[in-house]
Amino acid sequence: MKKSKPEKIKSMPHQPSPSEKAATRRLARMADGIVKSATQKRSGAKPALHLLRPLNSPALTIPRGKDRALTQSGMLQQALALNRPGGETPKIVSGFRMQLDQALDSTGHGVVIEKLLPFAANALERDLFNLIHETKPELFAECSDPLKALLQLRILYVPMVCRGLLNHEIEKNKSEMLWLGALSAYSVAFERTLLERMYSAASKARFASKDSNKIKNWAASELGGTIFRWFDKAEKDFKFWLSRFDQWLEYAMRSLDHYYGCQSIDYRRRKGKTKVAAQLGILKSLGAIPDAYVADLLEGVMADSQTRQMFRKNAKKRPTTPSNIEFEHWLIECWPLVLGYGWNYLDLKRAASLRFPDLSQEKLSEEILALKDRCKKLGLKLGRGSKKVGRPTKSMVFVNPLLYQVALMIDGLEDSEWFFGNTKAGFKTFASPSGQD
Repeated sequence: MKKSKPEKIKSMPHQPSPSEKAATRRLARMADGIVKSATQKRSGAKPALHLLRPLNSPALTIPRGKDRALTQSGMLQQALALNRPGGETPKIVSGFRMQLDQALDSTGHGVVIEKLLPFAANALERDLFNLIHETKPELFAECSDPLKALLQLRILYVPMVCRGLLNHEIEKNKSEMLWLGALSAYSVAFERTLLERMYSAASKARFASKDSNKIKNWAASELGGTIFRWFDKAEKDFKFWLSRFDQWLEYAMRSLDHYYGCQSIDYRRRKGKTKVAAQLGILKSLGAIPDAYVADLLEGVMADSQTRQMFRKNAKKRPTTPSNIEFEHWLIECWPLVLGYGWNYLDLKRAASLRFPDLSQEKLSEEILALKDRCKKLGLKLGRGSKKVGRPTKSMVFVNPLLYQVALMIDGLEDSEWFFGNTKAGFKTFASPSGQD
């Protein structure tokens, strides 16, 4: 497959409604307040992202098998198990609902954020939950549905705070933002979950338009004036959309993992402390190691001869940019569409051809086989409901797969905007930390 530049999709300026503007301003003010709390001086220390010091060391931002940072907590696994075939057993349903109902306040008409901590998916979420609770304890005072509060907290508020934190680093380059990849992943997962909600609703309503601005205006009219209402009357319930957000988040993190893996075979093959040492070495070679935030971690690496050798070995390597890396990041990051909507390799090829029109000039059969082989090497497997495609025939007609529009709006990690929480759709499509669209 030949490397090509991504197709440029013209962006139309979105004209938000007054209620949409008001909601954006409220969310922006809240996010700004939380970010200020996270970056203010404490005990005479220099201003710093104290929140990130214990959380976003490289060891905690990259998936590592069963121990990866984004492994869901046991309680959240119970919640999302309800969306899997055979998962909705009376025992799980009653246990989960009883635990979730404990998040209600004494009046039964509001939700206490602090009581949602057991449902955080990882350490980063738990600390952000705490930070939001400290800053806006009354956020869900008028919400009597703990599951709705959990959805808004995880899908909307946490990513907004992540985007606000990234905004403090806006003057840095792509490499310098690499260690904050977990925050970037939350931001793009937010964007893509909302894109999926918007285009799935438009598809069901048979509202077809190639004008993204018209789609957004339709969504504002039909789904609710603000993104806070978009899931209230969705055909799928809150648990479904929490699971979709988690899948977008997981594959954004897998894309970040792939980036590190392309830089070093040690990172791909090693585990535990030596893998962390290799990762720190990669950051050092890129001139992107955040000394102030990983000082303790680096000190531990240098204290052991094996990890010290691994760090120094990788710190001396030259950065590499493999061919077709842009395409590979796109494949990984659009995989939630493959899994969620039963795409097969022909569907994926169709979406890829639209997104990268000059990607390949080979015969269709060769393209499908090459794509299948590349996906396998990336560890990407079709979902259970996908129909596998045999050898394509000349009579085959391309039909755009369901929600292919979302795939066209995905810029993978290779695009520098990814590290600031923006891709082709743009974080500002739905909410802006600056309060402006």
